[in-house]
Amino acid sequence: MGTRPGRSRPDEERAATVLNPDYEGRTLHLVLEHRVSEEELVAFADAVGETHPACRDADAAHRLGHPAVIAPPTYPASLALRAERPLFDDPGLGADNRSLRHRDTAVTVHRPVHAGDVLRCTVRVVAVEALGRAGILVTEVTVEASGEPVAVVRNTVVTGPG
Repeated sequence: MGTRPGRSRPDEERAATVLNPDYEGRTLHLVLEHRVSEEELVAFADAVGETHPACRDADAAHRLGHPAVIAPPTYPASLALRAERPLFDDPGLGADNRSLRHRDTAVTVHRPVHAGDVLRCTVRVVAVEALGRAGILVTEVTVEASGEPVAVVRNTVVTGPG
């Protein structure tokens, strides 16, 4: 029994991705500390198509009771991805960075992010699972300002053969 041209034999296929289950429950403290600037928030608003004046103009934000320009609600998700990078790069986890694929993101906002906030992110590994030859990793990133939660971002990624 031969193989068709361009097809690999089963023994030549990439091995299953095995994520280290010992990472489940681990917490990485203060992986990222970031001071938010007004310019950054305006650029982010431009990138995601946010047109609300409070995301672009301090006076508009002040009229709504905010101390400074506010971030679009999805802004914490962009920080979460940066905070998770050391986890994905950790060889002990066993993730194949070339095959990481986004599956789902959920953002719970406790209060808007303001220009001038110093944000700290804590990454917690919620689940490490196998799905066929792929691995599923669920993380929860808590974003805080002045010790108070601003947002929680729950990410699910898949790694392994495509």
